[in-house]
Amino acid sequence: IQQQGKGGLGEFDLEIKNRKLTLSPPIVKLVQGDQVTFRIRADEEGEFHIHTYDEEVEVELDKISTIRFNATLVGRYDIEWHLPKQPGQEEGEHLVIGAIEVSPIG
Repeated sequence: IQQQGKGGLGEFDLEIKNRKLTLSPPIVKLVQGDQVTFRIRADEEGEFHIHTYDEEVEVELDKISTIRFNATLVGRYDIEWHLPKQPGQEEGEHLVIGAIEVSPIG
C-alpha cells in the first residue's frame, strides 16, 4: 500500500523493522507543497534521513520520533536508515530503505 499526501497536509506513521520500511512498496507519494509529518518507530536505534531534503531525526528503540518538512522539490529521493557506528568505524552503515516521490501540483 502506497501512502499518499493530500496536496496540503501529509501525515504518515512509518515503521522500520529488520532495517526495512514496512510499506510495500516502500514509497511515500507526496504532492509538491505538502506539509509533511512522519512519525517514525523502529525496532532498533538509528537515524532516519531523507536525501536531498537533508532532513534527519534520531530514532530510539520503540519510541516515536517526528520529522516535519515541506515537500518543495519535485522528484524521487531516497530514505536512508543510518546505523550507529561500531568500534573502529568512522560512521555507521547507511541503508536505503525507501523513497519519497514528490509530484508537481496539478
